[in-house]
Amino acid sequence: QQKRFLRRAFNRYFSPNVVADILDNASQVELGGKTIEATVFFSDIKDFTSIAETFTPKDLVHFLNEYFSLASDVILKNEAMLDKYIGDAIMAIFGAPIPRPDNATVACLTALEIQTALAAHHARPDRDPRMPTFITRIGLNTGKMVIGNIGSSSRLDYTAIGDTVNLASRLEGVNKMYGTRIIISETTYEQAKESIVTRQLDFLRVKGKAIPVRIYELVGAKGEVAERVTEKIELFEEGLRLYRERAFSRAAAVFQKVLTLDPEDGPAATYVK
Repeated sequence: QQKRFLRRAFNRYFSPNVVADILDNASQVELGGKTIEATVFFSDIKDFTSIAETFTPKDLVHFLNEYFSLASDVILKNEAMLDKYIGDAIMAIFGAPIPRPDNATVACLTALEIQTALAAHHARPDRDPRMPTFITRIGLNTGKMVIGNIGSSSRLDYTAIGDTVNLASRLEGVNKMYGTRIIISETTYEQAKESIVTRQLDFLRVKGKAIPVRIYELVGAKGEVAERVTEKIELFEEGLRLYRERAFSRAAAVFQKVLTLDPEDGPAATYVK
């Protein structure tokens, strides 16, 4: 009976392999709620409101479902918990309800894989030419959170709550400020840094919190980043050092050099401004 209940409860959130693992480790799953450490994933689509205005509701839902299917398949393949869809946003949790020590690394690699898969999908010759080019922005944060059945007596969701979840959502939104695609927190960076290439962006102080957090742009997987991108990151970090030393004119000159290498570099343009 317990296994049947767990299968019904988790089939909508996980791939069949993960459900099987949950059933084999049923004692680790508390439906009532518990504190765990995991990595929260939030994504949304850039300029979705503007895009939505150009399509009929039927076509919009069709294209959105196509996008959701692509992103969700990658998330489930990497054994994460697909928590919910919120409008055009996706929330997922890596390392729940069965803990895994590499949750931050897997979350980062999954975010990169989604970006690659989406670009490949848009480049397919058989793609519906009416489908808009969806650009997805992602925020990742690792830390402690409460996970369990949360809601009312008539409607429950198995989900996570807490500051860790809130910050992941904020980081996703901060991409808009810096012109980036994936931003990760310092805790995610520290746990995944051996497998990823990043560049430090800034310190971010979240509303209601006194201590700022260091944030990073997730650039790529180790060994898969072009040399010209590495050169751009090194130049940007020199500009960031000068900026923090308040040598603003010299910093601006360095950031302009970054923009010469890549005119579309959002963080450099943000710092020049």
